[in-house]
Amino acid sequence: MSGLAPYGGISAYVGAAAVLGSLVLLPAARPGSFVVALSHVGGLVVFLAIIPVALGLYVRDRASAVAASVLGVGAAGALAGGVVQVLFLFHAIDPEQRAQLALTAFAVIGLWLVLASGPARRAGMQQWVALLGVAAGLAFVLASVAARLGAIPVGAISPGQAGPVVVVMGLLVAIATYVAYPIWMVAVGRTLRRRSV
Repeated sequence: MSGLAPYGGISAYVGAAAVLGSLVLLPAARPGSFVVALSHVGGLVVFLAIIPVALGLYVRDRASAVAASVLGVGAAGALAGGVVQVLFLFHAIDPEQRAQLALTAFAVIGLWLVLASGPARRAGMQQWVALLGVAAGLAFVLASVAARLGAIPVGAISPGQAGPVVVVMGLLVAIATYVAYPIWMVAVGRTLRRRSV
């Protein structure tokens, strides 16, 4: 089973690239366009890439009970997010339903990031990167809870609706998604690829 960890490393790189790819596609996204569909496929890749990473960290953490719990959280969040993306891609749910369902997956993945930073640190990741993962995870959880409680709107909003809380949360989530998460994933990828059990 130890031979699976390097594949988790490759998957981490793929997940980080998919996040950054969606950022690059964002300016060209128009409702109903091929670019939007491609971005949603990229979202599916982001979710599914988590599973081999979680498995790799589980193997690196000597398959402990704690690591098994972390693996379970990561797999649950990734599968939930992946199912939501597939349902949306095949028009089985509308954008509003997708946004609401994605909040749960987003929160679970945030929890996974917080929990997985411990095994990643034990596997050799630098402490600052592990803390970056914790910060990104907390931002994901906080934004999901705030949206569920109605503190921030879900989905597209007009500039006039963007009060200070919405702006701050939006910036926090954007930094967590497009900066902290890819850095963390690349660092996990390097850790899983270079260290032997």
